[in-house]
Amino acid sequence: MPERKAARLIVINPENRVLLFYIDEPKIVRPSVGKSEIFWCTPGGGVDPGETFEEAAVRELKEETGITGVALGRCVATAGPTPFILNGKLFDCIDRFYLVRISNVEISFDGMYDYELETTLDHRWWSVDELRATTDRIAPDRVADLVEMIIAGQLPDEPIRI
Repeated sequence: MPERKAARLIVINPENRVLLFYIDEPKIVRPSVGKSEIFWCTPGGGVDPGETFEEAAVRELKEETGITGVALGRCVATAGPTPFILNGKLFDCIDRFYLVRISNVEISFDGMYDYELETTLDHRWWSVDELRATTDRIAPDRVADLVEMIIAGQLPDEPIRI
């Protein structure tokens, strides 16, 4: 099965809230569910040919949030391979999550592609308590655990699997 490598971002503001996007992507289907879903996820996206995960993370941060000039932290988590269907083709998604701490900034969608603008319904800064209390789908499931560790200053020596 072909892999889709993706760089994702754990963007945390001074209030220790994490940025998530509300996505309605009808072309993405989890085989375990058999249909597309609306869900909250971290910013980020596919690694282009010839690009490193780190380069993709910086590019995606700029494209999806307008945030530039911040230090990209280390990879703190991985996920996958996670099977999903995109445009009718089955892939295994391999995600790496990079930590970014920012000052309070306005999020800008100006760098998003048209299809991203169509499928990104909203964005929100979440506290760990809000992540744990919501009935909305958060992807991946263990984002709250990871953010809680980061806020507590317990950065893993090696990326954890979420």
